[in-house]
Amino acid sequence: MERDNNLREWRLANGMTLKELARRTGLDYRYLSQLEKGLRKGTPNTWIKIAKELQVPAKTFFPDELKEAGAKYSCFG
Repeated sequence: MERDNNLREWRLANGMTLKELARRTGLDYRYLSQLEKGLRKGTPNTWIKIAKELQVPAKTFFPDELKEAGAKYSCFG
């Protein structure tokens, strides 16, 4: 499966290891690795936790279709 997010780039830009991000989010580092590789999709709540720790809008990690819907309903600040 192809990776369709830029989690790794944002994590590295914030100077974090997978284990550091895992500690901050309460998620398992192996799970985060699978998200980075596109092997898992993750729930919206998972991505919101990650976005909060990386200090980026949650919509950063959602496909364009969801970003458009989120903008319409103000879901992804």
